[in-house]
Amino acid sequence: MKLSQQALICAQQLIKADEKVLDAIAAEGFNNIIGLINKLKQTAGQIKSLIDSAITKAERLLDELADEVENLKRGVKPYPRNLLALKEEIARTLSTKYGDKVQVHILADLLEIRDMRWKNAVEAYLHTQKFYLIVEPEHFLDALKVYDRLKFEKGFYDLGLVDTGKLAQLKPAAMENSLAQEVETSNRYARMFVDFVMGNVIKCNDLEELRNYPRSITDSCMLYQNFVARQLHPDRWKNPYIGRRSIEEQIENKTAQIAQIEKEVTSFKNLSNALSNIYSMESINLNEAENITEVLEQSKNIPALEEKLDAIVDELSKLDLTWLEQLDKKIEKLEKEIENLKKQENDCLIELIDLKNKNKYITENSIPSAKQNIELYQNRINSQFTDEWVQKVGEPRFQKELSSRASANEIYNNFYSQLARTQSQMNKKWEELVSARAEYNREYRMSYDINLPDNAPYEKELNELKDIKLPEYLEKIKDAKEKAFQQFREDFLAKLKANIDMVKEQIEELNSALKESSFGNDRYRFVVSPRPEYRRFYDMITDELLMDGYNLASHVFFEKHKDAIEELFKQITDIDLQTDADTRIELEKNIKRFTDYRTYLTFDLIVTDNQDREQRLSKTLRKKSGGETQTPFYIAMLASFAQLYRTRYNNESGNTIRLIMFDEAFSKMDSDRIQESIKLLRKFGLQAILAAPSEKIGDIAPLVDRTLCVIRSENRSFVKAFDAKKLKEALHELQEADTQPIAR
Repeated sequence: MKLSQQALICAQQLIKADEKVLDAIAAEGFNNIIGLINKLKQTAGQIKSLIDSAITKAERLLDELADEVENLKRGVKPYPRNLLALKEEIARTLSTKYGDKVQVHILADLLEIRDMRWKNAVEAYLHTQKFYLIVEPEHFLDALKVYDRLKFEKGFYDLGLVDTGKLAQLKPAAMENSLAQEVETSNRYARMFVDFVMGNVIKCNDLEELRNYPRSITDSCMLYQNFVARQLHPDRWKNPYIGRRSIEEQIENKTAQIAQIEKEVTSFKNLSNALSNIYSMESINLNEAENITEVLEQSKNIPALEEKLDAIVDELSKLDLTWLEQLDKKIEKLEKEIENLKKQENDCLIELIDLKNKNKYITENSIPSAKQNIELYQNRINSQFTDEWVQKVGEPRFQKELSSRASANEIYNNFYSQLARTQSQMNKKWEELVSARAEYNREYRMSYDINLPDNAPYEKELNELKDIKLPEYLEKIKDAKEKAFQQFREDFLAKLKANIDMVKEQIEELNSALKESSFGNDRYRFVVSPRPEYRRFYDMITDELLMDGYNLASHVFFEKHKDAIEELFKQITDIDLQTDADTRIELEKNIKRFTDYRTYLTFDLIVTDNQDREQRLSKTLRKKSGGETQTPFYIAMLASFAQLYRTRYNNESGNTIRLIMFDEAFSKMDSDRIQESIKLLRKFGLQAILAAPSEKIGDIAPLVDRTLCVIRSENRSFVKAFDAKKLKEALHELQEADTQPIAR
């Protein structure tokens, strides 16, 4: 029987009771009622605690929804935090690298929906794809590296980055009446992605049409693809993100959600207040028997309270309390772990006592005996060998042998048999020493005793040579070396500066050759500048102080470039005869690199269009087509030959050879670029022989003075000239034979 039912029965009995009945139930009856009321209060308190916790969570959710509504009113959509963090990190990194602000877009921000009838279908079909990030093709790899570097560190999972470069190469197109046609955007890459994803999803007005297409959808979001029809979940379009209207819809949805939650919170608060009244209800005791009439009067409220209690119990039954069971299981598991740890602790204490006993025995018995043996053997070693031999030879060899053998006794037994051979070798070495002493006495006319047990007189002679005479020679050698090294460094810097100055003059001459020439609407000029990573060396080599009479030894110049001087010459002169082969190879590479003046310079070709916009070849070379990359090659080649042949001079010195020969000429260039190249070649006054494939003859022949074709027929070859005015007939003839045209 329920607690509330028991309370109701007791209350009914009390309501109907008279004085005789009250006297009959006396103490036992009141004890039952008191216990029942206490249980009722306890249950009411527990339920109130659960409801208050639910109210707290709901109020926290209301605060979050209110913040989201405020952000939506400011135009900020509630995108996932990790998506916004990745977007900001990519934009910051790219802007830092390229110096300008680089835009990173979320796909949903770039899209608008034309017909609101299909709004839910577009939102549902794109689903999480509408959160993909869009960057320019040239920034994709850099953005991908940022994503890869931070994906595990910051939890950037399931976020998409569109490969706009590959997408542009694919050039997707939307089918007629496809869902993609309901999406509008001014961003070309967003357009291509939408066409790629939804360009083959056909819109259908009713279900019967769905099977007419491989992939189709209705405005109610019934999707048909891969021979399967399925209804997309409403959660996919519940909070729209696409288009300007999406913010207003989200504000309306979240406002309605806030109102619903506030209504539920109010209901829960009323329920909590009712439970508070039950919980704070006072219990009766035996001393309050005289107030029984008042208690009986109050008991009339029990039916209403029981109704509330049933509602509360019903609410409680709907709550998920499985976490309490999980908590009990965790407590049980931890108690078992504690029991195991106590057992391990006991085992460790037993082992510790055993080890202490062993340690005591070793300390009192084994160690003193071992120390006596060590002292005995140490005295024997000291009496037979010098300290120097023991430290440098004996002890290292003994440790080496001990590491590969079982014990010292084994080493002793193995080496005992070698003692006789060692003694024989010692005698032989003594004879060689005596012979060497005698040879030294004869060679240098000395009268030292060759049979002395030590080498004292010879060592004295050696020390005199080493400490007195040798330092004198070394000082002279050092002085000569310093002077030679100083001269080498000054000559080395002078040669590098001369080479750099010469290259700058050559660049100026090339630019002079290009200054009055253009390639279509483009003008070209070469630039040379210091390489950033070697800038400190470049500044030292080209410092004006060297032109004002200063040199490396000058205090002003040395203080200004001290670090650069020391590092540069360390790279090319730090040679040690004992250096290993790999280090010497690396040193040779350094010498080759740092003695080449090109190491300190960087070269580039600047293209200026008719609107004075400039582009550097180094930044656009990899992004252009084959023909676009050949154009700067021919510009540089023709300008270099014009400068070399001095074609700009009309005097006698300009009357020089002007011949250039090109094989596979203009192989990757289109017709307009070929014509511009030949016009520029003529403007420079150069004479060219162009060997080109037959498919280029139509572009080249009308612009050259003479055209010859090398024709192969079976095993024969011959040369034939033809008139450019009869180009069609010549081309027909060339198609019938294997040819190699040559134009001059």
